[in-house]
Amino acid sequence: MTVRSGLPAAGPAPARAVILKPCCLGDVLMATALAAALKAAWPATRLDFAVGRYSRPALAGNPDVADVVDASGCLRGERPALAGPRLAWRLRRRRYGVAFVPDRSPITAVIARLAGIGVRVGLDSGGRGRWHTVRVPVPPDRHELLLYLDLARAAGVPVPDRPRPVFVPSAGDHARAAALLAGAAGGPVGTRVAIHPGGGVNPGMTLLGKRWPPERFAAVA
Repeated sequence: MTVRSGLPAAGPAPARAVILKPCCLGDVLMATALAAALKAAWPATRLDFAVGRYSRPALAGNPDVADVVDASGCLRGERPALAGPRLAWRLRRRRYGVAFVPDRSPITAVIARLAGIGVRVGLDSGGRGRWHTVRVPVPPDRHELLLYLDLARAAGVPVPDRPRPVFVPSAGDHARAAALLAGAAGGPVGTRVAIHPGGGVNPGMTLLGKRWPPERFAAVA
């Protein structure tokens, strides 16, 4: 991995840091692995997450995230000309020392720059990360979750050998799941496999090609 305009590998942890990932639901969930790595290395750092309303449920109850900053509307198709500067102002007021941008959009890179965050560690896909102070390449065959963890590595933060996303269902979620399972055909609850087709549709972006084909779900079932 090549890192340009680098952050010193060793140095004091920042007092405040933010992950800027407005969209989308699955991507935000994968970025929780980055949050976990950062918080494990920097336990005293206040770590916030800037995310859109649609993807916010992925962070509910997450123990690694101190606060969620509303990043709604700042991406393609969502009036970024207005929402982007407003988000930059909200971030600027919080005085973050470091921003992590696990996003390919040049809009998020510019927002972090406008927010006055001195160290901006982000993905550089096709030169779109030129506003970051630490630019991390994006190999085409690398898994998205591992790409996000490359940002932690670029900041000198160790990452686990077997990283996993973090999702914390609420008590209500557990109760609802138990009720659904109890009412499902097949008698008492034992080992079950849940199949959840869908995805590829988020605010301002529809990529149905990301969906696994129905016939493959049928084969698994």
